[in-house]
Amino acid sequence: MTPPLPSEEAIRAAVHEVLAREPYARFRFLESDWLSTLQRWFEDYLGWMRDLSDRSPVLFGLLLAGLLLLGLLLLGHVVWSLRVAMRGRPRASADAPTAPRRDFAAEAVRLAGLGDTLEACRALQLACLELLVRSGVVSLARHDGNAALRRRLRGSSLPVPLREELIRGIDQLERSWFRDRAPSADLYSVWQHIHAGLRETVA
Repeated sequence: MTPPLPSEEAIRAAVHEVLAREPYARFRFLESDWLSTLQRWFEDYLGWMRDLSDRSPVLFGLLLAGLLLLGLLLLGHVVWSLRVAMRGRPRASADAPTAPRRDFAAEAVRLAGLGDTLEACRALQLACLELLVRSGVVSLARHDGNAALRRRLRGSSLPVPLREELIRGIDQLERSWFRDRAPSADLYSVWQHIHAGLRETVA
């Protein structure tokens, strides 16, 4: 006749009884808090190190030397990582070559020679803006559009006739660029006159 299987309570009691024995004390995680367990492990480690120093001083010395070397390597790596992280971007060398500045006026002449007067007008507008910004007549950010440019031109020190001609030229180019998209020799002549006037006034 098959003996009855032990109940769950009996199995749990047997496990607790086994774990209560001294050889299994280090595995009783659930019956002790983690701090006392860690302290017990540390004490066991110190005891093992003391026994090792008595039994094999040479092995004990090699182990200490290895741990010391590992600690120095880790410390050196941390210091090196911090220095790399805190090091700023390298400064540009004074002798480093700078990118050549675009000659928008020359680009306009080339584009007009190819018959693309609309692109030529756009290049002349950029040439005019470069003159204005470089001379300090107006200040512009990359995100500023034509509306901001018009406001700054109206408050600038440019002669009134030249300023009004420049604003009209911006308006005409804006309409041609976004609506008509048609080449215009007359508009190109207007921008040539504006660019020449700005070169005489602010350059």
